[in-house]
This record gives sequence, C-alpha cells and structure tokens, in this order.
Amino acid sequence: MIDSAAEIAGLFPEGIAVAVWNLTVPPPEPLPDEARAVARAVPARRREFAAGRASARLALERLGHPHVGPIPAGPDRTPVWPIGIVGSITHCAGLTAAAVGQTSEFRGIGLDAEPAMPLEPELVPVVCSRRERSWIDAQREVDSLDWPKLFFCLKEAVQKCVFLELRTLLEFSDVEVHPEPERRTFRATAATDSQPELSSLLARLQGRFAHTPTHCVGGAWIPR
Repeated sequence: MIDSAAEIAGLFPEGIAVAVWNLTVPPPEPLPDEARAVARAVPARRREFAAGRASARLALERLGHPHVGPIPAGPDRTPVWPIGIVGSITHCAGLTAAAVGQTSEFRGIGLDAEPAMPLEPELVPVVCSRRERSWIDAQREVDSLDWPKLFFCLKEAVQKCVFLELRTLLEFSDVEVHPEPERRTFRATAATDSQPELSSLLARLQGRFAHTPTHCVGGAWIPR
C-alpha cells in the first residue's frame, strides 16, 4: 500500500510539500467555513472530507505555513487555497493525501490516487482514446498494473493541475497521456488543436506515477 508521505513526495519536485493522513487516526473536525461543504453529507463523506483538509493543513505546515485558516470548498467544490498557495487533495479507499506549493513557483499541482482495481470494461473507451488503447495493447503486463485504470488516474491528476488556470472541467477525451513506464513519468497533450490554452499548459506539465498492488497514484505540476 502507498501509505507514506515519502513515497508520494517522490512524485514531485523540490518545492512541493506532501502529507498523507493516517486513516487509523480520526481526523479533527473541519473548521466551520469548511464544514458547510459537507453539512448534508453522509458520515463517511464527512470523515473523508475532514481527512483531506487535515492532510492539506499538514502539507502546508511542511511548506512553512503552520497557521492556516479554513480551506473551504468553492462553488465548483474544489479547495479554495490561501493566497499564494496552489495544491491538490485526493482521497479514495485506503488513502488520503495532499500536495501543496507556492504560486510563485507553480502554476498548478495535481494529485490523484485510485484503488488498483481494473477499470470497468465499458469505461475503457470513455477514458482512453483509440491511440491510447493501441499503446496499451502493445504493453506487456507490469506487476499486475491495469493500464486503463492508471490512465484514469493520470487524467484526473492532469485535470486538477490545469483547473486553476482554465477554470473548466475537462473531459477524458480532451487529453491524451503518454507514460514512460521505465522512468515512471508521463506527459500530456491536448487531444485536438481546438483548445490552444490547454495545449500551451500541457506543453509545460510534468508528471510522475507510482503503483502498488493496492493503489495507483499520479502527480502532475506546471512550473512557473
């Protein structure tokens, strides 16, 4: 299981701080301005949200910001970071983590984790383009890695990374990812030429990934 900050921190360059919340420890209650986002949620979702905010505060402390106020959810449900901060939170079964950096150094940060369960067959053509599926078909099996699920994870990390700049949600079909399995790195490109701003951002995006029998994790960042 990917359960240490060191493992996930290894996905990112210097200047990005990472924290993983120990899910055996109940997280502190969210601050009032944060709790409004999950006021009507079921208890499991409230615990998940609280663990995400707790990991974000721990990451900010490691970045040198120990006294951070609320990190509320915006109208689009994404975290509203303190001025000068960019970051990403991920939570899935068995793993909650956050990665943060300074806006003076990074235009975007994306972190996504997914359980290492195969992607449902009917979702594969939704998540992966024809070119991506052809690439996957040519790969040998790597430690039981389900490539379509990893592509799902990497595209989620890319979405989080570019959202602050684009302020729009991408479809899976908007982006193609290009892993380099030996190096555990990836790059991303726009699937068409119709979104020049996206193409420009993706040209600078860098990414790494990790996988174990329990989770796959993708980290992406756009330097200034």
